[in-house]
Amino acid sequence: MNRVDKAGLLRCFQYAEKNNQNYILVEIQIEDYPEVEIILIKNENFADKIKYYIENYNEQLQLKHNNSIEIVNFYSFNKFKIED
Repeated sequence: MNRVDKAGLLRCFQYAEKNNQNYILVEIQIEDYPEVEIILIKNENFADKIKYYIENYNEQLQLKHNNSIEIVNFYSFNKFKIED
């Protein structure tokens, strides 16, 4: 299980890059939303996205300018299938 803090998120991105993972999935909780939002990041965007997260989220993964938005989970993987 991931440690859900900025250091854990950074380790997830490093692991994904080192192991040639194709995707990272990030779950974002927004206050007053009934469910989490899911962000799917492709390998080609890992470097830009981790830079964004480092600059814009605090150590507890809350958005710096709106702490009602926070990253609550993340993981990397290679394949997924969208079904109807």
